[in-house]
Amino acid sequence: MANVQKIEKMVHTLYQLQNPERDRWADHMYKEHIFDVAERAEDLALRFGARIDVCRAAAVMHDIADAVVDRSNPAFGRISMELATRMLAEADFGTKESADILEDALPFHSCKKGRLPTTKVGKILATADALSHLLTNHYAFFNSAFKDERTSEEAKSIARARITRDFHDKILFPEIKDEVRDNYKELLTAFG
Repeated sequence: MANVQKIEKMVHTLYQLQNPERDRWADHMYKEHIFDVAERAEDLALRFGARIDVCRAAAVMHDIADAVVDRSNPAFGRISMELATRMLAEADFGTKESADILEDALPFHSCKKGRLPTTKVGKILATADALSHLLTNHYAFFNSAFKDERTSEEAKSIARARITRDFHDKILFPEIKDEVRDNYKELLTAFG
């Protein structure tokens, strides 16, 4: 677990630098989301027999570029992968573990356009991220963050679409989906 502690220290340092180009919600993501996803990934790794250190490392790096650039930056994905590659090398992660994170978990954790992770680490990250969204104030925060840019109906529509994607596309273990189905329905009603 020493290697994942190195990753976590690097992530803490990167967010604490308060880069002026960082995403506008980077502080919220750092305080409320990143380590919540890491805890959920750790729980899922224990439950489904995956390496905890690898799942936790993927989780703390899953939105890492938020700490240094805005998501609208065309280089966001490239920067995210460069940061993660450097962190994994500095933390002495092995080739197989790094590949699971860099080639599957990080690029596919959002499950957009039907692109799903295939490794256990990738599936755990996608599911942990979705759980963090569905079981915290995530959608309410984002709706309030954009309140001056969207009508209430636009914000609700976007939230409903994200809630639906998180539940249907990103939770990749059927038993987990069954466990949070009521939360999903409540959120749809709240944003309905």
